[in-house]
Formats: sequence, structure tokens, C-alpha cells
Amino acid sequence: MAITDAVLRDIYRRCRVVVVPLKDVLQPTGYSVTLQAMACGKPVILSDIRGLWDRDAFVSGENCILVPPGDTNALETAIAALLNDDALRQKMGAAARETAERVFALARMETSMRELVATVQKAD
Repeated sequence: MAITDAVLRDIYRRCRVVVVPLKDVLQPTGYSVTLQAMACGKPVILSDIRGLWDRDAFVSGENCILVPPGDTNALETAIAALLNDDALRQKMGAAARETAERVFALARMETSMRELVATVQKAD
């Protein structure tokens, strides 16, 4: 069975928490699942890898929880904190949604891409 965007959105919406454990790498990774979950208003627990793509946008304890990569105790603690606190889960999910809309909206991404292309073209 193919998983369509609509099916995937419904899966995220049924989740209480989305966990994105990553290896500590330099390249950005986990981008799609993190932003999709945040756009669905779900709190995300994400490994704080060297390649985290926007350190200003991800504020641990506010719109996500960042945990050291490979630290299973920190991961377990973060999961328990969110699963055991409905108010925190709701607050963090709302902040995640707001961040996804404000920082990662398609219009903003398009503008950033156009600026990048213009900069590269000037350099040529």
C-alpha cells in the first residue's frame, strides 16, 4: 500500500509525540519528518546533531525537545515528560505548528531560494 500525503498526515495527527532519533552527522537529516510532524501540531523530540539545519528555529523545551544523539536516557526522559504531561504536549505542539508556519512556510522558503540563486548568479 502506498502512503499518500493525506495518509501520512493522518498518521501524524493520531500521534501524541513524534520521535526523530538521528546519528550525529554534519549533513541535515530528519528534515521532512520533523517539519511534517510540527506542521500537524505535534511535539517533536529530535536528536541535537551537528547537522541540525536551523538552530535558531528549534528551541528545546519550547517548540521541540532536543536530546543528545545516542543518549537513550535523555530520549526516554523526554518521551516520558511529554507523554505524562498533557498541558506540555499541547503547548509544545502549538508552538511547533506556529514555528512550521512562520519559519518554514513555502513562501519563505521560495524567497530564501530565490535570494540564494541571485547571490550565486552574481558570483558567476
